[in-house]
Amino acid sequence: MILHPDGFLKTALVFLGIVAPDTTLLYHEGSVLLVLVYAYLPFAVLPLYSAAAKFDFSLLEAGRDLGAGMWQQIFRIYLPGIRAGIVNAMLIVFIPALGSYVIPEIVGGPSSEMLGNKIAHRVFIDRNLPKAAALSSILLMFILLPTVISLFNRSGNKKEVELL
Repeated sequence: MILHPDGFLKTALVFLGIVAPDTTLLYHEGSVLLVLVYAYLPFAVLPLYSAAAKFDFSLLEAGRDLGAGMWQQIFRIYLPGIRAGIVNAMLIVFIPALGSYVIPEIVGGPSSEMLGNKIAHRVFIDRNLPKAAALSSILLMFILLPTVISLFNRSGNKKEVELL
């Protein structure tokens, strides 16, 4: 409904003079990105909210008392304080978005360039199973690498905490 030719977004963009009336919003890389953000944003909000709810906001007040400006409070106190939530949100969104097949197929059209679409194209249209297996292995490595790094970072932090 957002990208429909008679939808609110198209009407607003035509009214503002940003796009021509005959412009289509579908079948572009930007539209695929917009729908991916729209679909996966709730998955990012939940871990960020959880981390922000556990944050001790008296640390921001202490930073303000010590002379930190607003941007210093955000970048030196708040963001490092919710770092675990940010990493979790990135992983929770990154893993399904990387292998997304349906959204790029519907919104991006037949020329979409996502890895999930390339694998499906190799399996169902080209019947090139070895290349599909190689692309699937690459996708698996892209998924496992950040996950393993995150797990090692967490286990290393727990050991440091236990030593203290």
